[in-house]
Amino acid sequence: MTDGSDVDVEGLADGLDGAARIAREQLVAWQGLRADPDLRADRLRRGIHRPILTKMIKNHLHRTLTLLDRKRLELARALATRPKLLLLDEIAGGLTEPETHELVDEIRRVKEQGVTIVWIEHVVHALLAVADRLLVIHFGKHLAEGSPAAVMDDPEVKRVYLGLEA
Repeated sequence: MTDGSDVDVEGLADGLDGAARIAREQLVAWQGLRADPDLRADRLRRGIHRPILTKMIKNHLHRTLTLLDRKRLELARALATRPKLLLLDEIAGGLTEPETHELVDEIRRVKEQGVTIVWIEHVVHALLAVADRLLVIHFGKHLAEGSPAAVMDDPEVKRVYLGLEA
């Protein structure tokens, strides 16, 4: 985990929309605060510090951003640390079909940059649009694993998750 001081923010928002730029601006501001001890001391003396600012920004953003933009912001915040492995949990949940396609395009770009993605998702068509491999778990037990086509063709997966008899 990083405190933000060692993150190179140049190009951070490339390919992402406004939410990513907001996350980048927050990170740049935090880096500036860390780089200037006098400014940091002044802010701390006045009681303005990161947890309060973060909460204020989060509350403001939640009131003004769409669900898709809030998900983009969370994705941008995760990408700010330049991870090798990205964990996504139900990121497509609650999105409209066009929003899901936009998000899938952005996740695909992340994958193309070499980031390994572990993605838990019930919006199966979103997952199928990006995944090279699927692992299906049913009540904590391994049900199927392999290419998306092979897993979706698995008789047990069809029975359990799609309600189809093979």
